[in-house]
Amino acid sequence: MSTEPWPPALTIDHQAILRLFTGETFYSSVDASIREAVLNAIDAVGRRRSADSSLAPQIAVTFDTQSRTVTVTDNGDGMCQEDVTGLFARIGSSAATLAAAPKKGQYRAVGEFGIGVLSYFLCCQHFELHSFCPDNEPIGLEFSRNMLDGRTPARALPPRQTTQGTELVLSVEREDHFARLLERFPHWIRHVEGLSAREYPSDAPLRQGGLSREIKPVDVPTPPWIHEAVIGPPVLFDSWENFDGSAHVDVLYHGVFVEQVTIPRLWAIAGAVHVDPKRFRPKLNREGFVGDALKADLEPVLRDAHPKILERAIECVRDVLGDDHTKHWTLGRWVTLWLAVPRSGPYTRAAALWDDEFRTRKAFRLLRPGQQVDDVSVQDLIHLGAHELHIAPLNLPNADQLVQQAVRVLRNSRRTVVQGISREASFLQNASLVGVSTGDLLAHHFRRELPTLVPVADIAADVIRQEEAIRLFHDPPEIKLVRLGPDATPVVPVGQEIWINLDCQPGKDIVEDVCRRNEGHLGLWAACMRQAGQYAQQIANILAHSPDQPNRLGPVKRAYLRHLVQ
Repeated sequence: MSTEPWPPALTIDHQAILRLFTGETFYSSVDASIREAVLNAIDAVGRRRSADSSLAPQIAVTFDTQSRTVTVTDNGDGMCQEDVTGLFARIGSSAATLAAAPKKGQYRAVGEFGIGVLSYFLCCQHFELHSFCPDNEPIGLEFSRNMLDGRTPARALPPRQTTQGTELVLSVEREDHFARLLERFPHWIRHVEGLSAREYPSDAPLRQGGLSREIKPVDVPTPPWIHEAVIGPPVLFDSWENFDGSAHVDVLYHGVFVEQVTIPRLWAIAGAVHVDPKRFRPKLNREGFVGDALKADLEPVLRDAHPKILERAIECVRDVLGDDHTKHWTLGRWVTLWLAVPRSGPYTRAAALWDDEFRTRKAFRLLRPGQQVDDVSVQDLIHLGAHELHIAPLNLPNADQLVQQAVRVLRNSRRTVVQGISREASFLQNASLVGVSTGDLLAHHFRRELPTLVPVADIAADVIRQEEAIRLFHDPPEIKLVRLGPDATPVVPVGQEIWINLDCQPGKDIVEDVCRRNEGHLGLWAACMRQAGQYAQQIANILAHSPDQPNRLGPVKRAYLRHLVQ
């Protein structure tokens, strides 16, 4: 028989209280009360099951909107007077002490800091505790916030618990606090075995929260400290729409949410892991895992699972992203997914699956004569029958002038010019991509299946020389007559050279003006002033370095040039 006074007062460990309100274990919101109440019920059931493995857990949570009470009932081991006095009413004690007692078995309790009672006072002025433990008198007590003075005892109540277990009744003081507890219940209570919840007086059932995202589970090996891993790629379109390139995994202990761990680069991983909280003592509190220990330990587990998850993720591409939702997706977003699949080591199979899916998607541009562009796939490029595929720069308008004009010449001469599609910069920002466009995929991963790939930048000078009609003046700066197609500009300054396009009328007019006036380089500048004024200043800057005496054309050359422009 206990010698402690009954009913008990709260015995306060003042050092623990100081740490509570100034350190890492401070509860940040009224949410803590519902989490703490359920976790204590889980521990109670776990201790009883350690002695009776056939016990079916029963935890009932009731939200009564009329009386503003939250009731948590369990069929756990129950408490005697000694338990209540020595642990429940002793602020700062550890539930681990209770769990280690021989009569409680070897269950690994979640409770650690002995501050659960304080969490109830976040939303209550008072709460009731009813408990029954075999071979002991049943208990009925009311705890009030006044007991925090360390002198006021609890008030005895007629016991209500007639079977082994405990009932906790929180009388929530404020309506907004009650509404928050009800709203946040599914956020914190995710997957607790044997738990049911209802709202009264409507008697409507309340569901546990489950996973943050619906997934296609993948069976992956886990270390002993992970009790269960339910992870895989998400299946809902909204989840794919909001990918940021990181893994987002919920961490649970005994089915109660602790925190979400975010790990960059491991995109497409979602779900939950159930962990052994004792692995992280003393850095665990009811608000989360303090520090980065959990993330550091979890990252290699998820990294090892990532290849298998990407292999499964292709099913989501077919099942989810193949429906009508994709009309809202840009091609760049599709491309970004493809580029985000790693291609070495354990990712070989995943990359092959993604390539098989994407080889028929039109993720490339075929540059036709003029400004015509056709969207094509890898499969289309394979079946073109071309001897060479000329790869144009991704950002052609910002490429070197020589390269720009070489691309124009190649496409107007009906040779095969292909351009990749760039990634969408705002999508999968934290992922590691294998390139910036699908052109990189062609160059590095499909080369064996395709015709010879030739970057235009490597052959631009040769292309222009082959297309050159004649040099108008041989002295520097060189004036070249070229055929760049009717859609090209009449004059193109390229470094210290000047190209005149004979495929458009203003270019022809410039050459005719030069032939008629025969004033050398200076005459060229004057002709540009009359026919293509927007280029005159650029040409004047180049001509500033020309010889003092203009280089004039002879009669034969003038006749040839007139014939050429006709």
